[in-house]
Order: sequence, then C-alpha cells, then structure tokens
Amino acid sequence: MAHLLNSNPEMLLTGSRHHLISEAMHEVKSSFLSKKDSKFIQKEELEKLIFDIADRELKSDYVGHDDTRQVFHIIEACKLAKELLGMPDPTRWKLMYRVWLGMLCYSASMCRGYLHAKSLGEGGEFLSFVWLVLSLKGAKSLADKLQMPPKT
Repeated sequence: MAHLLNSNPEMLLTGSRHHLISEAMHEVKSSFLSKKDSKFIQKEELEKLIFDIADRELKSDYVGHDDTRQVFHIIEACKLAKELLGMPDPTRWKLMYRVWLGMLCYSASMCRGYLHAKSLGEGGEFLSFVWLVLSLKGAKSLADKLQMPPKT
C-alpha cells in the first residue's frame, strides 16, 4: 500500500495525498532517529520509546498548533504498536495479515476500472491482479450491485 501511495496514488481512494508517505517517513525518522550517532536505535530502545510515546497524551497547549495532526498520528501509531507488541507473535501476524488483506481487497475494488486497464497495459500493479481475481471469482463492489438489474 505504501508503494502505491508513493508511485501510483491515483489508484488508491481519492483524497489520498501523493506526498503523504514522504511526510510520514520524515515524522517517523525525526521521532525514532537516535540523536547520538545518527543511526536507528536498537529494538529494546525502540520498544521503550514506543511505549513512552503511546502513554503520552496530546497536551492541551499544543492543540491548535500546525503540527497537531502529525503528532496525533504518531501517538496513535505508537498506541497501536504497543497493543501489537503485547500480543503473542502468531496472533499479531495473523491480525496484520488480515488487516493488510482487507485493505488490499478494498482498495482493489474501489479503484476505477480504467486505472486497472491502464496499469495492465504498462505491465500491471499487484492491485490490478487482485482486482482481476476478485472479478473472476464473482466478487462485486457496491457500485456493481446497485447497477445490476433486479432478478425476476
């Protein structure tokens, strides 16, 4: 999904911004980059930092600041990471797999057909192949269901 957001944002839902991935990477790097030697911090330090940020609340004097939305997303992401780190490995991976699969199928079905055709003409995107499989298996989007004539 991050690849599509960066390379083909038009294939995702309208309203997704092309530069969102670069903004997110900048925020993550500035939050998690070790200041002492400019290398990414170790796993234990990272977990501690995630837990610290997840327990932090957005201060009321910060609300209204231009960066509020970015800080909010980092805090919410750390809360999610904290919950995921608290799960056993098999459960965590199964949950991430199901969420990713749901996002993939939803995005494939919501993308406009001509973008899939354009993508296939250029070699294809994974999302277009997912869309083809869903179509061949008979999965219908809400728009498809609304346009179908009633069965008699």
